Amino acid sequence: MVPETLAQHTTNDSLRALEEEINLLKETVETSYNQVRKLNERLGQLEADSAERKEAVQHLRRRLLEIQALRKQMSELEAKVLTKKAEDSEAGEKIRLHADIRVRPEMSINRTDLNGDQDDDDAYWGHRARFGLRAGIDSWIRGHIEAQEHRRFGDTHNGDGQVGVHQAWVEIEPPALPGF
Repeated sequence: MVPETLAQHTTNDSLRALEEEINLLKETVETSYNQVRKLNERLGQLEADSAERKEAVQHLRRRLLEIQALRKQMSELEAKVLTKKAEDSEAGEKIRLHADIRVRPEMSINRTDLNGDQDDDDAYWGHRARFGLRAGIDSWIRGHIEAQEHRRFGDTHNGDGQVGVHQAWVEIEPPALPGF
């Protein structure tokens, strides 16, 4: 009778060990399933972010085409002004108008931190426009004034002081005092 009890005891121990191993395997499978689910969610977020970035790049390309068209118009306008200046040599020697436009794309990813979960990406076109007037009253008195306006391309002017004088000066150099 002793051998049967020992055999039953050994069988019960083996069954408990197998049951513990099965429970550990169940926990491992559940943990792995949760990790796969989280990875699938993150993949979906990354794919959405990628689509947003592609859309931002397409938007920037459209803006670039608009800017190129504006540059062409500015060149044509400048050519007309220069033609008018050449035609009217007396006024052309006294007064000169000029304009300048600079456009610069800016894009930042993770602007405020290195956490990709927060929406702190930004892309826009900034531009600056300068208009100036240079005048010479006489051969020894000249002046220059230039106004500047800057903002994000496509924004409307909201009156918060974005237009201002960039530079202004007067030069006086009498012929009797060279280098004055």
